[in-house]
Amino acid sequence: MASRLQKIITQQALHVKKGAPRKVSLSLTASFSLLAKEFDMNRKSIDAAKYWVSTAVSYYRAQEKEKSLVAFSNPKGQFSSGDMYVFALNLDGIIIAHGADKRYIGRNFMEISNSKGEKYFQDVISTVNQKGHGIVEYWWTNPSTQRVEPKNVYFEKNDDIIICSGVSR
Repeated sequence: MASRLQKIITQQALHVKKGAPRKVSLSLTASFSLLAKEFDMNRKSIDAAKYWVSTAVSYYRAQEKEKSLVAFSNPKGQFSSGDMYVFALNLDGIIIAHGADKRYIGRNFMEISNSKGEKYFQDVISTVNQKGHGIVEYWWTNPSTQRVEPKNVYFEKNDDIIICSGVSR
């Protein structure tokens, strides 16, 4: 399923970049929405987070940056479902999009630490600067349960932003 969706998104992204009519970019959103229903978006695995990030990256590449950040920050949109959501930060650790809580937008997460004193977003920035993508484990409030739970976040660098999604364990 993921490869089918990726193929459609990639094909439509090429059309959008070539200056195709606006209906093609709307078709991209519609394709994602329809196919996402076929794929179990709430699977509790790092593969689900990778899929969400991959889909968000494809959307970002097909759309302008600001439009993508607005879409990533819509808690009722295609990049948020239950306790799965996309968020993005810049290379300085400032949240620029958040699908679960818009109050985080504009906050610098570089100095945030969990109950163990770990500054996990420093690990995200360090890893992305070395490899361009990665996985970091940290503790975070699950928006579905409102409990602090261990979480794995998968992330990829794109231009000057880091697109992320995580799964509670």
